[in-house]
Formats: sequence, structure tokens, C-alpha cells
Amino acid sequence: NWPCIDKCCLCDQEEETAMHLILSCYYSKQIWHSFRDIYTGAVDAALGATSILGWRSASSASSPSENGIKRTTVAAYIAWNIWLERNRRIFKDSAQPSTDVLVRARDDISLLSEAWEE
Repeated sequence: NWPCIDKCCLCDQEEETAMHLILSCYYSKQIWHSFRDIYTGAVDAALGATSILGWRSASSASSPSENGIKRTTVAAYIAWNIWLERNRRIFKDSAQPSTDVLVRARDDISLLSEAWEE
């Protein structure tokens, strides 16, 4: 029983599709770009994707310097935080700047990185 809005609630410019929301939206790209220095492979896979399935495949491909499981997990955490912001806007009528979503994603990934090291 909530209103169906066809436009992306993050940018209010394009139709909301999974591809747009997670990978193509200007708001989402700001978040992805913020991780480029640390997680180059995960970010390049996201920004170069032409489909969700292609992104998923590219995210799991490992390079000699990166573990494919870690890369996929980092990508999932970034996407998850974008999805949570989308839901905050729709269900709680609360919008946060991309910098806040970025901090949340970094905190999640930092905790995960600590777990990987143990």
C-alpha cells in the first residue's frame, strides 16, 4: 500500500531498474567512485557493467592481486548500502547524502576486513 513511483528515488531522473539503481544512477556512481582507490577491481566491474548479470560475473573474477570472494563481497556490501538508502527514502521518507551512505558502507566493509584477517 505504498505509492508506486517509476522514477529512481535517488536521482529522480531515470526509470528505477535494478541496473540503474545499483550501477548506473549518478548517486550510486558517486558511492562506487569513492571506493576506487581501495577496491579497484570491484569498482571497475560495477562501473563497466552493462547488466546485473555481467556485473555479478565481473565482480567474482579474481585478478592476481585480488581475491575473488573478497571482491564479490565488497561489491555486495556497496550495493546493499545503496539498496538500504533507496528503502529509507521509500519507506521512511528520509534521504541521506551519498557521503553518509559511503560512511555506512565503509564501516561495514571495515568490520568485514577485520573478520577476514582473523
